[in-house]
Amino acid sequence: MHKNNQKLRIGIVGAGNIVRTRHLPALKANPDVEIAAVSNSTYESSEKFCSENVPQTMPIKN
Repeated sequence: MHKNNQKLRIGIVGAGNIVRTRHLPALKANPDVEIAAVSNSTYESSEKFCSENVPQTMPIKN
């Protein structure tokens, strides 16, 4: 747990296959981490990634 008893909020830059298959499962399995935002090559692809994988997360426009 973060030193203030808060989750560590992170942003993901680039939402390709490695993020989907490697990083995301590990991050989602860690109770001390919150995925706060995702940015990809286009806003639409960020939005799609969020809706399919982390619906509570905000897509970011480049």
